[in-house]
Amino acid sequence: MNGWLKKRDDRKRPDCWSIILDLGAKPGGKGRRQKWITFHGTKQEAKKRLREILGEHDRGEFVEPSKITLGDWLDEWLKKAVKPTRNARTYRTFEVAVRVHLKPKLGAILLQQLRPLDIEEYYASSSSAPETLRLHHTVLSVALKVALRDGLVRRNVAALVTAKPARVRVRASHVWTAEEAKAVLVAAKQ
Repeated sequence: MNGWLKKRDDRKRPDCWSIILDLGAKPGGKGRRQKWITFHGTKQEAKKRLREILGEHDRGEFVEPSKITLGDWLDEWLKKAVKPTRNARTYRTFEVAVRVHLKPKLGAILLQQLRPLDIEEYYASSSSAPETLRLHHTVLSVALKVALRDGLVRRNVAALVTAKPARVRVRASHVWTAEEAKAVLVAAKQ
C-alpha cells in the first residue's frame, strides 16, 4: 500500500490535510481504489500519521477507517452471526439486550471509537441487575470479537474492561442438619 498527502483548501481550518491511501487495483483492473482520510494538524503531524498507517499496514494491523456505529454493527452481527448459528431463545435474549439496553446507551458511538471507559460508564450508570449486566458484557464481548475477526476494529475493547459486572454468588446462611431436615419432612407430611 502506498500513500501521500494533499493539502485541503479549507479557509476555516488551515491545518487540514487529506491522507490518500492507494488500496490497489479495482476489481476488473480498471482504475485504482483509494481511501481518503481527513487529518487536522500540521504537515509534520500528517506525515507522521501517514507513516503510522503504512507501518500498521506492513504489520497487518491496519483497519480501514469506518463510520459504522456500534448499534449498526450489533444489528448486523445479530442478523448474520447469531440468528443463523444460535438457537431461537439465545437469539431473542441477545436481541432484547441489544435493542432495549445497549443500543439506546452505546449505539451511537462509532465502532472504532468505542473505549473500555464507555462500557464501564454504561455499567456504572445502569440500574439493571448484575446478572443482566453480565449478559450485556457477554453480548458486547462476543460481538466485538467478531468485529475484530472481520477487521473492523483493532482490538476487542470489551476484553479490556476492568470494572466488569460482578458475578452474584448466593450463599446459604443456614444449612439444615439431618435431624432438622427430618423434622421438616415429618411436619410437611402432617
